[in-house]
Amino acid sequence: MKEKYIKQRGGLKIQYLILIGLIFPFIAVSCKTTPGGTSGGGLSAPVDDDSMIAIARARTAAEETRSEVEYVDGSTYCPDEWELAENRYSAARKYDTPITRGDALTQVEEWKALKVDYENIYNQALPQCAAEQQRLLAAARENAVNTGADKLVPERFAQADDVAESSREKFKKDDFISSIREGREACDRYKVLQTIAAAHNQQAEADKYDFFSSDPDSYKLAADAGNRAVDLYDENRLPEAQEEAEDALNRFLQVVQNGWGYKVEEKSSYARKWRAASLDVKADVASKPEFDAAEQVYNRARAVQTSENYIRAAELFDESGKLFIIAHDDAVEKQERADAALREAERRLTESKSKAQAAEDLIGGE
Repeated sequence: MKEKYIKQRGGLKIQYLILIGLIFPFIAVSCKTTPGGTSGGGLSAPVDDDSMIAIARARTAAEETRSEVEYVDGSTYCPDEWELAENRYSAARKYDTPITRGDALTQVEEWKALKVDYENIYNQALPQCAAEQQRLLAAARENAVNTGADKLVPERFAQADDVAESSREKFKKDDFISSIREGREACDRYKVLQTIAAAHNQQAEADKYDFFSSDPDSYKLAADAGNRAVDLYDENRLPEAQEEAEDALNRFLQVVQNGWGYKVEEKSSYARKWRAASLDVKADVASKPEFDAAEQVYNRARAVQTSENYIRAAELFDESGKLFIIAHDDAVEKQERADAALREAERRLTESKSKAQAAEDLIGGE
């Protein structure tokens, strides 16, 4: 009996072990890691570090793609799609901190879907942006040429041309992102050179009219900024070069503007002097057409001066002064002719009187 009992217990033990062996794998399977790297508890379990990391990675990926869309001006070329994606983005940024793993998984999927939206916009905008960049590139070069940059700094202009040509070649090969990047660099180069040339042109005008003497400190600061702009361009520090070039241009513009301010006072005084001289000789009566023409230009000069367009005002005052001289000289000439005629008449009258007196004397002597 005892042996039989032992055998039965042994059989039961074996059966028990077999049963545990069947159940344990099922338990293990049910406890495997859930999506996002969490372990145990299912989607209703509290959120853990792995879930938060998954959210951060999905959000970073979406925002990186969003930045790429901004780089190719996606909002310009796909405005409706961009607006929808941005509304979705704004909502996603306001998500509360997830409580459960299920909440975390929902946020991960939303960020992934948003990334897909931005990718679609990027793919549509990229070729359009590249084509527009080629147009901007041509315009930037033309503007630089119009200011004389190609003549003023030919070697540096050739460098910009090389970058522009590389951009065009990449565009032809559908390497749009590289074409855009190099196209923008070339545009920046052209813009710096254009601004440097514009500053040089203002400096030339200041030199032509000796405006240095009216504002030497500003002139020197402008020249120093221009030299720094060239140096920074050579170092490929284009944003800083542009800033210095604009500073040089603005300072030279101020020098020229101030110079013309002094010049307009000089020309105004010149016009007033000859206007008064014309009135003294009654040119407004004796040479009315000439005086009226001068007066008309003079009044225009005063009006332009009031609007602070000093360059044009100086030109008009100078022109009116010359016209007043014409009116003055014409009036003087007419007066001189009248005086000469009067003197001639007086001479003839005197001569006639003398002859008459001589005849009378002759008759009386007989």
